[in-house]
Amino acid sequence: MLVGFPTCSSEPFERVGIRSSVPLDRGRFGHDRGDRCRFWPYCKRAAFPRIMAALLMALVFAVSGCVTLPGIHTGITWGECPESMAAEIARQTPGLAGRVQLSCGGLEVPLDHARPDGERIALSIVRARLAGQSQRIGSLIYNPGGPGASGLDYLPATLAMLPEIVLQRFDVVSMDPRGTGGSAPFNCPKAPQVPPGEVAPDVLTDAGLAAAAQLDRQYAEGCLRVLGDRAPFFSTEATAQDLDLLRAAVGDEKLTYLGMSYGAKLGAEYALSLIHI
Repeated sequence: MLVGFPTCSSEPFERVGIRSSVPLDRGRFGHDRGDRCRFWPYCKRAAFPRIMAALLMALVFAVSGCVTLPGIHTGITWGECPESMAAEIARQTPGLAGRVQLSCGGLEVPLDHARPDGERIALSIVRARLAGQSQRIGSLIYNPGGPGASGLDYLPATLAMLPEIVLQRFDVVSMDPRGTGGSAPFNCPKAPQVPPGEVAPDVLTDAGLAAAAQLDRQYAEGCLRVLGDRAPFFSTEATAQDLDLLRAAVGDEKLTYLGMSYGAKLGAEYALSLIHI
């Protein structure tokens, strides 16, 4: 099952050739040094009706079969997570303090999924398992959106959002998408800013939408210059394929997925390219 809650769009990036989880300069556990949504003042305004609509009706897809890419060995090397992660979970959700078993690890995936025997990159993975689980179903894989938000950073907030009945049935698993956090990260140039004293573009008007798209286009072009010939490998499509390798690595036959904002787009890409219905 895939559930997505769409809010902001990455369409301006795609107009210049990026279908991407665009990385942001983020710290761990609440110390956010990047925009959660590009040019948030106007994006938030435009997204609000869609957020409310998504709360009323989720986009749900029943998964009857998945594809694991051939010739790729999958496996996660699990270890300990930073103590600050458990502390932040306890701060946000005191009822879970001491009750969640955390594991952090790495998953190697191809840089280019079309060349599974070529260069590989390591993705940072986190798993949270409620102590005393009963009637476990599998893993709920979560993407917080962005594009480029860190699954590890957002784990405490994700656990705070989910009902305990979900935690009793599922491990919660997430990753830093490729190009972000601990997963082969790179930094794009600083996003263009609205000049001091000027009002952010109002995307509910044609002129404002065009101005906002131009700012996004400038940012995306800066990312392209940083990535060079590696740009095609940092895309929504590549991240969806990483998602399927993560599903296989945690031992699930089918994907159970929750995506917020851009994460809904990632789930849709997975459904289009990797599910046989």
